[in-house]
Amino acid sequence: IDLLYGVEFLPAVGPFWLLLPGIISIAVGRVLSSDLNGRGLPGAVARANGLALVLNLALNLWWIPIWGASGAAAATTVSYGLAVVFLARRYLRESRASWVDLLILKRT
Repeated sequence: IDLLYGVEFLPAVGPFWLLLPGIISIAVGRVLSSDLNGRGLPGAVARANGLALVLNLALNLWWIPIWGASGAAAATTVSYGLAVVFLARRYLRESRASWVDLLILKRT
């Protein structure tokens, strides 16, 4: 960061690391959402996104005054992470796969 953007941007490093798992959660959530939408379950996707929205808003109102940008990043990671857990549970119920099947990469 220092080399590319300068010392002024160093405070962004902490929030970036807190946000990174949330970014990964968003990517996983998009895959699961596409699958569930394809199975005719857009309501499950909407509920997961609604849950993430409400939780993100509540956590932001609570954590930003305390931790600033780090609080916002953590709130986003937690809310999207919970949404992905919700989507994964629904996907597993519909596909009859196990958590091991979902989490372990296999060669096809």
